[in-house]
Amino acid sequence: MRRSPTSPCRATPPSSAPPSGGEGVVRLADVTADPRYGRNAPHAGLPPGHLPVRNYLAVPVASRSGEVLGGLFFGHPEPGVFAPRHERLAVGLAGQAAVAIDNARLVEAVREALRAREGFLTVAAHELRTPLTTLRGIVQLIDRQLGRPDFDRDRTRAQFARLGGQVDHLVALVGDLLDVSQLQEGWLALRPEPVDLVALAREVLANFAEAPERTATHALTLDAGDSLHLGADPIRLEQILTNLISNALKYSPEGGEVRCTIRRDADWAMLTVRDHGLGIASEAQSQLFEPFARAAPERAIQGLGLGLYITRELVERHGGTIALDSIPGAGTTVTVRLPLSAVPTDAPR
Repeated sequence: MRRSPTSPCRATPPSSAPPSGGEGVVRLADVTADPRYGRNAPHAGLPPGHLPVRNYLAVPVASRSGEVLGGLFFGHPEPGVFAPRHERLAVGLAGQAAVAIDNARLVEAVREALRAREGFLTVAAHELRTPLTTLRGIVQLIDRQLGRPDFDRDRTRAQFARLGGQVDHLVALVGDLLDVSQLQEGWLALRPEPVDLVALAREVLANFAEAPERTATHALTLDAGDSLHLGADPIRLEQILTNLISNALKYSPEGGEVRCTIRRDADWAMLTVRDHGLGIASEAQSQLFEPFARAAPERAIQGLGLGLYITRELVERHGGTIALDSIPGAGTTVTVRLPLSAVPTDAPR
């Protein structure tokens, strides 16, 4: 019996590759009697040093999904040794091998899921604890101030503003968790309608003008025409813009320009968000659109690592694409393409 696909296949004139799922079982009583024998370059027949194979049996090992995982290969120096019962035995053995491989893959997938869950719980616990600790401190401070004879209203108002900011942060974190749950379970439904992408971008940038993520050295710029209409869910489109701009601000802690550009390209709306911040190493870029992926070292930047994953899912569910280009130390550009075809015929373009 040979289990390597290389040598036995050289003994099989019809092909130089193992049987695939489409070819099924191959059983040749005498490979040398096959009219195709000896026509596999560069060898005319068995190569020097090859085991003397005359009788040949090959059975594919396929998973439950139909994926061919490999094959079992049997050879014998005498012709006509392998009978139908040997073929049935080999097929049964291949089935057991496939089940074993599928089960091993399943076990590894479960282990990977457990590792991902543990990593997520660690990050989530930290991210949720930080605003909660701040909230508790602010509440205690306000409580002490209310009991003092020299109660300072302006200071208390400032503390309430900080309180509101931390509540907003918690709401955003919980919202991301809920969105991920809905996306993965297939419950998130889009409600498209005509939307002016340029007007929406202006509104989102205006909201960020006073956002905590923005420092005095950040410059928010919109480069766009008067309007560009497309069919999209306005709430989810706003979420896409918010996530991209929020990321650009967070990952450019030293400030600099964050530029949002909107253009039309044939039947597509092209949206790019460019920053001049930390940038992302090339080896990390391919993972950034996965859940809980983080471009910066853990805890260096606030967040659960869900923003780009949610953004990618929302873009793709609108029929679009998203791509990222980044140079460490020079910034990042994220490009989103959204189709215009969903715009009703009576909507302006």
